[in-house]
Amino acid sequence: ENGYITEDAAAPLYAEAAVLRAMYYYILTSTFGDVPFYAEPVTEENRQKIATLPRMDAKQTRDYCIEELYDLIVVQKALPMIRTYEGTGYRAGAAVGLMVAAKMCLWNERWEDAIMFTNWKIYMDIMQILLRSRISVWTIR
Repeated sequence: ENGYITEDAAAPLYAEAAVLRAMYYYILTSTFGDVPFYAEPVTEENRQKIATLPRMDAKQTRDYCIEELYDLIVVQKALPMIRTYEGTGYRAGAAVGLMVAAKMCLWNERWEDAIMFTNWKIYMDIMQILLRSRISVWTIR
């Protein structure tokens, strides 16, 4: 709003932050299960509330992140459809966000959504990845 960058310039930065948050919450929920979760900006007024949050259901936390990544990457197209190392400055591209969302879908047993997130032709077809790495579909989770 009152910042130094335009909304167009801020959109990919916000999307990249959402990808990183989703990646960290994936690690947290797959390691610890239910964890405290919040999505609102931290202010002086809500710091105490955020500091004392109870644990949120891990599935709900992952669902929130999945929906946020879907909105930012698929609907708004806020991140470029590139591999991270193809861009300038090694900023996160859509590929890493799609992969994190797909992994969260697998944990939440949202099979069709996982297929949708992996159906983008950024790297290669998901079946080619599985064949090259010689792992079965059932060991991905």
